[in-house]
Amino acid sequence: VEDAFQLLERMRQEGLKPNQHTWSSLIMLCCRNGQLERGFHILKEMAEDDCTPNAYNLLMRACNRDGQWERSLRTFDALVQELGPEGPDSITWNIVMSARIRTATAHPLR
Repeated sequence: VEDAFQLLERMRQEGLKPNQHTWSSLIMLCCRNGQLERGFHILKEMAEDDCTPNAYNLLMRACNRDGQWERSLRTFDALVQELGPEGPDSITWNIVMSARIRTATAHPLR
């Protein structure tokens, strides 16, 4: 993970701006290596660029995988706030449904 962040810093020193593929790769790497918080930090960094649902989807999936379903739903809310109602794609909606089902299972209505 650290090597990837060193490469990011080197890119910036060379005057290159990270694109969606760079950001998404870093987020995926963080999520796969148990560094979810760092992935969310990257999402904040990329707010200056055009953010696509893919970055949010990666983080929401990681939250679901870690049992953080409510955080996944909050991330969805942030996506809608950032990109508007047209921001979520079909993959995003599937991830949200999965998180909602799991929160309902964990906290059933009485």
